[in-house]
This record gives sequence, C-alpha cells and structure tokens, in this order.
Amino acid sequence: MARFSVTVDGTGDFDRLEAAVSSVPHGAEIVLGAGVHVLSEPLIIDRPITLIGAGMDATRVVGTNPGWTIAFRSDTLGQAAARGLTFAYEGEAFANVVLCVGVTLDFRMCRFTGGKGDYTHEAGAGLNIGSGSVGRVMSCEMVGNYLGTMIDGQADVTLQANKCTDNALAGIVASSASGTLRRNTCTGAEYAGIALISASFQIEENICKGNAHGICFEAGAAGTTRKNECIQNTVAGIRLFQNAAPTLEDNVASDNEGDGILYLHNAAGLARRNRCSGNRGTGIAVGDEAQPTLEANLCEANGVSGIRYQGRAGGIATANHCKGNQDNGLCLYDGSSASLVSNTLEENTFHGIAFFDDASGQASTNACVANGVDGIAVWDRARATLEGNACLRNEAAGIQFSENSESAATNNDSNLNKGPGILVVGEARVELRNNRATENGGSGLSCMGTAHVVASQNTFGSNGNCGIRCEGKTQAVLEGNICVLSAFQGIGCWGQATVDMRINHCKQNTKEGIVVGEHVKAELQQNDCLENGDDGIFIGSDNAVTLTENTCLQNAVHGIRVGVRAASIVRGNQCYGNKWDGISCEGESTPTISGNYCEDNVDSGVAARSNSRPKITSNVCRGNAHAGVLATGTAQPDIENNTCEGNKGGIVFREDAAGRAAGNQSHHNETYGIATLDRARPLIENNACHRNVGDGVIKADASKPTIRNNDTRDNNRPNPATGWVLPSSSNGGRFGPKQFAARIGTDASPTEVLERVARTFAHSWKISGQMESRGDLPEGWEFAISQTYRGSINTQGVVMGSSVAYRENGITMLNLTFSDNGMPMWLDEQSEGMAAVALYAIAQAVRQWNGEKVPWVCMEGSWTKDQTFRTSSGQFIQVERF
Repeated sequence: MARFSVTVDGTGDFDRLEAAVSSVPHGAEIVLGAGVHVLSEPLIIDRPITLIGAGMDATRVVGTNPGWTIAFRSDTLGQAAARGLTFAYEGEAFANVVLCVGVTLDFRMCRFTGGKGDYTHEAGAGLNIGSGSVGRVMSCEMVGNYLGTMIDGQADVTLQANKCTDNALAGIVASSASGTLRRNTCTGAEYAGIALISASFQIEENICKGNAHGICFEAGAAGTTRKNECIQNTVAGIRLFQNAAPTLEDNVASDNEGDGILYLHNAAGLARRNRCSGNRGTGIAVGDEAQPTLEANLCEANGVSGIRYQGRAGGIATANHCKGNQDNGLCLYDGSSASLVSNTLEENTFHGIAFFDDASGQASTNACVANGVDGIAVWDRARATLEGNACLRNEAAGIQFSENSESAATNNDSNLNKGPGILVVGEARVELRNNRATENGGSGLSCMGTAHVVASQNTFGSNGNCGIRCEGKTQAVLEGNICVLSAFQGIGCWGQATVDMRINHCKQNTKEGIVVGEHVKAELQQNDCLENGDDGIFIGSDNAVTLTENTCLQNAVHGIRVGVRAASIVRGNQCYGNKWDGISCEGESTPTISGNYCEDNVDSGVAARSNSRPKITSNVCRGNAHAGVLATGTAQPDIENNTCEGNKGGIVFREDAAGRAAGNQSHHNETYGIATLDRARPLIENNACHRNVGDGVIKADASKPTIRNNDTRDNNRPNPATGWVLPSSSNGGRFGPKQFAARIGTDASPTEVLERVARTFAHSWKISGQMESRGDLPEGWEFAISQTYRGSINTQGVVMGSSVAYRENGITMLNLTFSDNGMPMWLDEQSEGMAAVALYAIAQAVRQWNGEKVPWVCMEGSWTKDQTFRTSSGQFIQVERF
C-alpha cells in the first residue's frame, strides 16, 4: 500500500493535506506529522484514503470555514479511514467537524471537537455519519461539539469504546439509522448521552453519566439496549417517547435526578431485568399513552415510587421487585390502566401497590410485604381487580379501598398487617370473594363510611379486632364467610350500617360471634356462631333486625341476646349448649321470639330479663339447666304455644316479672311445669303441664299470679301441699326439703336396697366409700354421695347426700338426706333441683324393683337416734307414721 507523508515544516512528501489528498492514488495512506494542519477551506475526500496521525494529542487537522472541516464522500462506498489524530473546527459559523456520506468508515483513536450547531440546523456534529454509510468508529473521542456523533441517512455503523464528553446537545444521536453502540462513554450532554430517533440499534454496555438524559428513544426508535449504565443524569436515566419501542435488558438506571426509566407519549417495548435504584424520581415512570411491558426489574430506594403509571398509560408489569422506595412500590394515577402480575413490593414508605384518581387495572399474584402504609390501596375513583395477591406485615391495612373506588378482590391473602386485613372506607364499592385475612392487628375486614361491600366465602382468622367490622353507613352483604379466633367479635356492626348476613361461620371469637349495634339495620340468616367467649349473637339495635335459622352453639354466655330497645324478629334459630341462655331478651327490647329450638343451655332456653317485653311463641326448649322459658327482673313477656320439655323448670317467673303464659306445653321437666316465684305476677292460663318431677303449676314466695284453666295432671310431685320450694329465709336464701323417707317393703334387705340405690346414683353422682353399718338402727346401713353443680350466680357448689336403710318391724325403710356444701339446712335452687332429680330417679328405680309406687314423706329437720324426724319448726314425726 502506498504511503505519503504530510508535515507542517515542509519536510514530508507534501506540506499541506489538501495537496496530498488531490494527488495520492486510491487506497493510499497519508501520514500526518505532529502539529496543527490548518485547512484553508472545507476539505472533501471522495476516494478511499487512510489518514494516520502521530496521536490525537499530537496531530490536529483544523478547519475554520462553515460546513465542515473534512467531508468523506463516495458514490461507490469507498473507504474513509483515519487513526491517531484530532479533527477540529474552530470557526464561528455552524459546521460539522467530519462529515461522512456513503462511505465505509474505519475511524480509530481519533478526536472530533468543536462542531457548532443548534437544534434547527443539520450541523454541529463532531462526526456526522449519513447517507448509507457503514463501518465502525472505535476508541475515539467526541469532545465539546454540539452533537458528539450524528448518525442518519440509513447508515449502519458500529461505535465502540468511544468517549463523548461535554457535547452541548448529545453524545451520540442516531436518526433513521441502524447499527451497534457498544461500550461508549457519554457524559456532560445537555440533552442525552445517546439519543435514537426512528433508529434501531443494539446498544450495549455503554456508560451515560452526567447528562440530562442517559439514553433517549424517540419517534419509533427500536432495537435492544442491554447492560448499559445510565447514572447520575440530571433528568432521566433512559427516556422513551413518540412510539419508541426498544427492548431494555439488564441496564442500570440509578442515581439520576429524575426517573430511572421514563416512558412517554405512545412508547412501548419491553424493559426486562433493569436496575433502577437511588433515583430522585421514580424507578420506572410510564406516562401519557405509553404501553410497555415491564418484567423482572429491580426498582429500589428511589425518591418517589418504584414503578409509576399516569396519564392514560398502561401495559404489563410482571415479576418486578420494588423495594424501599420513598413513596409507593407500584402506583397508577390519572386514567392509567395496567396489568400487574407477580410483582414483589416491599418496605416502601407508603403503599405496595396503589391505584389513584381514575386509574384501573388488574393486580394478581403480587406480594406486598412490610410497606409503610397499605399493601394495596385503591383510592379516589379507581377501579381495580385484585386476585391472588399476598399482603403481609404492612404497617396499616393489607388492602384498602377508599373514597369512590370500585373494585373486586378474589383469593387474596392479607395477613399479619398492623391494621385491618382489608379496609373499605368512604364511598368505595367492593366485592370480596375467597380472600383470607388472618393475624392482622385490626379486623380481618373493616368497612366504614358509606361503603358498599359484598363479601362472600372469605376467611378471617385470629385478627386483633373483629373478623368483620362494619361501621358508619356501610351497606354490606356478608355471605359464607368464616370469622374465627378474633380478639373481639366475629362480625361486629355499629353506627348506621345496613348489613345482610347469611351463612357466615363465627367460631371461638374472644367476645361475641355477631354483634348488631344500636342503629344498625340487619338481617341474619343461617349463620353459625359457635364456642365464642361471649354471646353467639348480640342484637342491640333499635331497628327491626331479623334473625332466621341461625345456629348458636356452646357460646360462653348466651346463644342470642337481644338488648337495648331492639324490636327484632328471632325465628327458627337453634341455640344449643350455651353457658347461659339460649336466647336472652334484655333492656327495653320488644323482640318476637318464635319457632326457635333452645336445648341443653346451662341457664334457660329463652329468657326475658330486665325491662324486656318479648313475644315468645312456638319455641321448643329442652334440657336447659334452669328453665325452658324464664322471665325475671321487670320483664313482661307474652309466652304462648311453646314446648318446654326436660328442663329443670319448664316456665319460670321470678323477681318482679309479669306478662302472660298461655297455651304452652310444659312436660317432663325436672322440677315443675310452670312456677311463679319472688314477687312475680303473671297470668298463667290454658297451659298443659304433665309428668313433671314436681308440680305442674306452683305459686311460691310473694308471687301473685293469676292461674286459670291449666291442665296439670300426671305430675310426679309426692306432696303437693308442701311443694319443692319453701318461703325465703331472712338472709335471702331459699329453704327446700332436705330429707325424704319411704317404706320399701318386706322382700328386700337393707343392704340389697342400698346396693340398688348406689347403682342408680352411680350414673351421675359420686359414691363416697363403702356401705357402713349403723349400730343405732336395726340392721341399719349407710353410704354417702356427692355431686358438683354451678350456682345461680355462677358459683360452684357441692350437693352431698346420705342414704340410710334399716329394718323396722320386719319392713325395710329408706331415708335420703341432702345438704349443700355441708350445710344441712340449706339448698339453693340449683342444689334443690339436683336433689329432686335424684329422688325421682330412686323412686322410679324402686318402682322397677317391686312394681309399686313408693309413698314418700318429705321431712324437715334431722335424723335422730329414736327413729324420728325433727322438723325445722321443732315438730317430731315418727317413722311408723308412714
């Protein structure tokens, strides 16, 4: 290859570059010596020539005339090559430094400086490559130009390892061109380190630092941008707008004064595995009508949000990780709408995911963890569909819907949050289905304001307030939800809420299963309230609440409690095994209690307490430990057509209760069918009381009932004149019969009788020790029994008994003596009832032994050695007077 030299001192082949270019053959090399080679006019090189300098700091080619310093032009794609020199423009007018048109480039270790231009002129580039040029530019410097390098005119070039420094507008600009930009460093540009306009480039491993923007994509720009560092720029790390749609992969867009990556206008494309951290703005911001796909990006510790949509932007965000951002992890504003899938949003200052304004979209299978406010927040007029998200350990709610938002949430987990699992406030309208909210500091679901909520098949467990809490003017339909182990109620409703509750399951909550507060409107149907620490259902509303076909089982207080001024309808419910009443009416309530089943409750089946005036009709009350139906305090119930069977007492009026009991069936109760005690004054009429252990209807104490037309046949009371209960003692207690005696007959020996008695007692009583001989009685024998019970004021007691059998004139006699906690002259209502049941059992057993009904004598006093009973009045009754 021919080589020619040009020196500034005239010792070379040529003393001027212009002369050498016009003289050397095609393909020649021109070696420029050290120094400054000043061109008298813009130089055009139109054939393949290689320029070689002594180094870019040693050899300078300088132009001062407008247009360009050197232009490489060829119609046949001739080679334009240079290495080891500086091309400079030092004129005042607009000019490119080096212009390449239709050539094959090979520039290495060159510097291009001084290009002057502005935004309105096609000039000002240090290196302007256009009109179909191809080739490469490597290890060069573009310094102090308006544009460092301009690539356009369908050029297809590779720029590698170049430095573009302090260029006024941009380091590299590519317009309507293609190629590769690799490992270039672009700093100090007022617009962009790299800018693509309608171009498609592979952009790899470049560093864009300290510019306004690191990389800009405009007007449909495309290509793949991979492993670049866009850091410490004064606006955005990467900016895309005007239909740009490149693929961004594995880039770093960090510590920029604005956003890490910014999509505007109609930009699209894919951003995958980029790291956007420490930006003063947002990690990735999507605005206007942009529609990118954001995948597996890390957006961490940004000054605003991790990912932000606004305007009418949208697209898909999937598998991104937004952590420790100063605002939200991922948020949507204005009218934006996006699909958010499988993102992780953690430790952000405000929300993990937030929808604001009129934003909409779908968020599914995202993890929102330990954010400073809510895991997911839907505000303003936003519309969101939430499915399969996990919101854990957030400082406020797991999920919040507020203001006028309208959303649906399905299959989400909202657990261990410091506030509610799900919060609905303002005028939000929300449908919740199959969500789980457990172990939250607040309620599982909290509804406030004028919210409209439909919640079905959700699970709320172990929350620090209620399972579901409705307040304000909330309108809610709650169906098929599970509310268990809450610190307060399973479902609690207060304020002026309107709530329809169906088929909910409220179990083992610390307080009530369901509470309906003072002004709440509610319907409760087929709910299960089991094993709660207070009432199964408490109604305190002054509205007409309807309770239908609910089941209240084994609650620590009442099954259903109706209080305040409630005028509720309680119909067809089942209340079993509750520690107090199956249904309790309190305060000034006036409910209608009808068609309910109240069985095996520790106190009463249905109770009218305080000043209540319930209508109690057509209920079935069985096996309750106190009464089937109880009226106490100043209650005035209307008790009609109820069935009371197998209770301790069938219907009981106590204290100052009044009202009416009519048309009831009160059978097989352990004491009496109907009783009026204390100062009660009810009307008792047209009732049927059969086969009760005690009396059919009794009047005791200072009660003043009106009793008429009752059927009391076939009751088992042995001494109707005495009755089971005697007048109150001076200390407020109650005396009852303690000693009973019967003549068994001649066929059974005393020991045989006691063995049979022991077998009968052994079903429920504790037998103490062995039979012991009674030397003071002929053929006399004795054994002791005991049984614990729960007293009327929730105290424990023990009923103790002694069974004595002996022979008198050849006839076996049996005596039963009872005492309460060791006090032989005291039985309260509970222990008295236990004694009555025991006596009835022995009477039935004796009848089975000998086929005869045993005549019992009820004795007061204590057993004496001479076989007499000494009564409390001092009277002596001889045994032989049976």
